[in-house]
This record gives sequence, C-alpha cells and structure tokens, in this order.
Amino acid sequence: MRRSLMLAVGLVGLLALAPKAWAYDCDALVARMRQAVPAVQAEPPLESSPGVLRVNMKHPAASHRSVMCVEDYAALSIDWVRSATPPDAYWQLVGELGAIVADAPAGVVGKGARACQAQALLSPNELAQMTFQGIRFVCQAYRRDGGTAITLARH
Repeated sequence: MRRSLMLAVGLVGLLALAPKAWAYDCDALVARMRQAVPAVQAEPPLESSPGVLRVNMKHPAASHRSVMCVEDYAALSIDWVRSATPPDAYWQLVGELGAIVADAPAGVVGKGARACQAQALLSPNELAQMTFQGIRFVCQAYRRDGGTAITLARH
C-alpha cells in the first residue's frame, strides 16, 4: 500500500509538472541503465495504465525502482523502506540511474534528491516537490517509521 501510494504521488506530480519534450524508447533507456549499473536487473515492460509503460527493476541498494515512460518522457522512481535512513549505496544508485533519465551529472541528481528528501522530512505531510538544476523531484520521507521515495524526471 505504502509503495503504491509513493509511486502514485510521484507519477501524478511529474505528470502535472513535467513538460512532454523528450521522445523515449524505454527499452533503450533501461539498456543504458543496465550498462551503467550492471547490478540492475530489469523485468519485462508492462503497461501499468493506458499510455504508461513501466519497467520494474531490481537492485540491492533500493527496495523498489522503476522507470515509467509516459508518451514522450520518462521518470525514475526509487524507494527505500528497509530502515529509517537510506544508506549511501541508495543515494549513489539514485544519482547513477537518475543521471541517465535526467541527462545530468550523477552528483547533481544526488544533491537534488537529498535536498528533496530533506524538504519532505520538514513537511507536515511528509511530501515535497522541487526543481533542482532542471530536474523535477517529487519526494516522500517517513519520519515515524522510516523510508524514502524519490521520483524524478528532466523538467
């Protein structure tokens, strides 16, 4: 339930705020991710709703991760729910995979993701949305039981 809410919040936020400016081939995008981070394992793509293609992926540094291709842009969602604070390996994965989706340096993606999480931790509803150096972030961070969800796309 919590993971579904995090994905829904992230996707709705990005659909509402991200311009549709890129033409994406989800298979090629996932192939680039697997080449950059060999530990990423991708499941076959599925249409999660009309017009939304989702590719779920596995990696030991995150609880759940997926790439969503909506018409002509892509978004990346990476969650951590195994403990209160995500480990450095989680943030590294966010940076590496996010760099491919956002066409930005991994360090910029990682810095934006951490800033978004910090805003979510300060928010009464544990949610934050922000744009950082051309990347749109939608984040949820749980103070009471731990966990973080980051969804990002090029803005």
